[in-house]
Order: sequence, then C-alpha cells, then structure tokens
Amino acid sequence: MWLLTAALALSILSVPWMFVEIEATFTSGVPEGSTVSLTSDVSIDGSVTREMEVTQSTPFIEWMADRQDANLTVVGQEPDQESGTQAEGGLTRGTVVGGLIVVSAITLSVLSLRGSIRGAENTTRFALGVWAIGLFLLTVAVPWAWASAITDQIDQGESPWVGQGPDAKFAHINHSEKMSLAFNGIRIDHSGTMWDLLLIDDQNRSAAAISPPEGEEVRQRALIGWEGTIRLDYGPAIWIWISAMIPLAVTFTWERTEHTSKVSPDCSDE
Repeated sequence: MWLLTAALALSILSVPWMFVEIEATFTSGVPEGSTVSLTSDVSIDGSVTREMEVTQSTPFIEWMADRQDANLTVVGQEPDQESGTQAEGGLTRGTVVGGLIVVSAITLSVLSLRGSIRGAENTTRFALGVWAIGLFLLTVAVPWAWASAITDQIDQGESPWVGQGPDAKFAHINHSEKMSLAFNGIRIDHSGTMWDLLLIDDQNRSAAAISPPEGEEVRQRALIGWEGTIRLDYGPAIWIWISAMIPLAVTFTWERTEHTSKVSPDCSDE
C-alpha cells in the first residue's frame, strides 16, 4: 500500500494539473462578431497553450492586420514599470503554488517509502496531513493563482488574445467577472471594454492613453468590447491525488487495528 501511495504521488508531476479555456466573443470594435477560444494545460512546466480556435474569423484577422500595421510605426516604447511588477507578481503566485505541489508530492512519496520500510502510525498521520495540503493546493490554490493571473493581465492592459509587451497595450479597461463553482472546477463569466491604442492615429495615441478619445468613428473601431467565459477544469492530477487517499486510508485503518489488538491483551491482564 505504501509503495502504491508513493507511485501515485509522484505520477502527478507528469500529468496536467488543470485545463484552462478562455473564450470571448467580441461585441464591439474591429473584431466585432468573432469568437476566440484559447485552451491551455497547467502542469509542472507552467501553462502551455494547446489550441487556439477562431470562429467568424474575418473581423479578428482584420483586427490583427490593423494592429500589425500600426506596430511597424511604434518605436522607442518602454515597458510600464508598474505593469511589469504586477505581471511578475502574477507569475510568482503560479510559481509558488506549483513549487508547493512538487514539494507535497515528493514529501508524500518519501513518507510512503519510509512507511514501507519501517511502518509507524505517526508516519501515516504525517502522510495524511501532507495529502490534505496537496488536495487544497490542487483544488483551490492552482485555480486561484491562474484565475487571478489572467484577470491581472487584463487589468494591466494586456489582452490574452493578442500577446503581451508594450506594443500590445490597451487603455481604459473596464471589465467585470462573476465566479461560480462547477463539478469539475471553476467558471468565470467575464465581460468588458478597452481601448486599443494601436487603432488610434499616431498623433492622437498619447492623448488617448490619458483619456478616452471622442468621435463615433474612432469609437466604432478602437473600443473593443467582449463577453465570454473562463473555464478552469481540474486535470488528471486531482483524481490521481484523490486515489492516493485509498491506500493511505487502508494503511491507517490497518495500523490502528494492529495497535488496538496489541494494547487489548495488556488491558485484560490488568
């Protein structure tokens, strides 16, 4: 049983911890009518984008082309120091949580190997404690870390759909999220608007970064609106970790029974 627990604990390091899907339908601006869906895996390697799908893609492609043309004229921009600090903070959350999961998996494996050699009730108690910590990290901390990182990215003026960096900046972001629990994870309904500075004339871009521009024509092009859903679904790691509880519980019950049977004769002799 101990060896099975160790094998299950280590196996979560080789499978996805969570699946993230960011879906948005654009409701205003150049990409109006397009729907973009990004799917990523979250594991020990961080977040890896597996698939990007665009339906009604013509407005979205036009938007990307307009931004690319504008990028060719943008020179000498430096990253915003404050935004960079916030981005690093979002990355740190995911890194810390991931590190704690790795430590929990290795610790549980070491305790399991020790239990298989020596066998002790205290070892089982420690192993159950580490298992509970790992369960909290996989079910609560991982979704929280990545959900907050995504929303922080939008707050900083970086759209998940067009990349990051100073040339991907947006301004005057107004967005809202509503989080709800689902059987297999967390759902976040999100919507908002933001001004795409690269769709504004060069001579007006600096002023638009300070206050929203006026005029219906520029509004129809540069005010990007969206609504959609962020899905944070548990990966195979959570079910493997829960499965590790079965041999732990069996071992704990067996050790308690053995301990009781050893104590009972002493009590009867008295």
